[in-house]
Amino acid sequence: MNISLKVDDTLFCPTGGGIHIIGSVEEPLFRAQDIGRELGLLNVHMSIESFPSYMKVEHFVQTNGGLQKCVYLTEPGRYW
Repeated sequence: MNISLKVDDTLFCPTGGGIHIIGSVEEPLFRAQDIGRELGLLNVHMSIESFPSYMKVEHFVQTNGGLQKCVYLTEPGRYW
C-alpha cells in the first residue's frame, strides 16, 4: 500500500524564524522567502531567478489578507 502524507507545517530555526513547508513527505516544498531569510539573502527572488523550473514552484497560500502567490523550493532547489 502506498500512502502519501500531506505536509503543511513550519520548521522553527535557531534564528527565531521559521520555514513554511508544504507538499508531501516524499516531495516537500520549502518557502523560498523563509530559506533566503535564514541564509541572510537580501533579494531572494533575484537569487533564485536563474533556478531551473524543477527547483522552484509557485503556489497560492491562504493568508489573513487573502490568497498570496509564494515561491517554494523543491528539495534540489533548497540545496542549490
